[in-house]
Amino acid sequence: MIPKSDWLQVYVSLKLLKFYAYSMNNGSLESARGEYHKFLEIEFSNDDEKNDFDSIPNLISFAYLTLVRSHELLKRYIDQHQEDLYSNIENKLKLRTENDFKDRYQMIIMLWENFYCDGEKKVHNLRNLVNKIRNSISHFRYKITGPNILLQDGRVNNKNEFNQNFRISLPAHKLLNLTVDFTSLMSDYLKENNLIDWNE
Repeated sequence: MIPKSDWLQVYVSLKLLKFYAYSMNNGSLESARGEYHKFLEIEFSNDDEKNDFDSIPNLISFAYLTLVRSHELLKRYIDQHQEDLYSNIENKLKLRTENDFKDRYQMIIMLWENFYCDGEKKVHNLRNLVNKIRNSISHFRYKITGPNILLQDGRVNNKNEFNQNFRISLPAHKLLNLTVDFTSLMSDYLKENNLIDWNE
């Protein structure tokens, strides 16, 4: 079971992401931006890089906190449940084919070599996608291209050469949606299956 104190570290990140999405969707974005800029002027007055509250760099930071923290806790405490957890989330989001990913998150898939096989069909896997996104952000293998994010990943071989095996692009707000979808449903699964130790 995941200790309550550890789980709350992920939950804090999820709440931050949901507030970010809430501010973008309910008309309070201008107010959030204004307060954020007031804070920056006071605390970072000599800093020329003053991104908006809803900037893509901020979104990437929020998403990274959530994906990294959840990955570590799942792996450390409930690794044996991960396959079922991801399958449950895929079913709820109806992510069964490559086109499902493309349609739901407006993804452009240029390269995604890691498949798992389902009969004769090659199907992209949500677990692999989440891990690739996390790796891309943590190793600075992403690029902000206007309103979109280009996410890339791969492996370094024994000759220190980088072999790319993942390259997708999606709008920044769709990365937000994907991260909130995944983390919210993960939270639901953990609670429904009593995998959080609320008494620790």
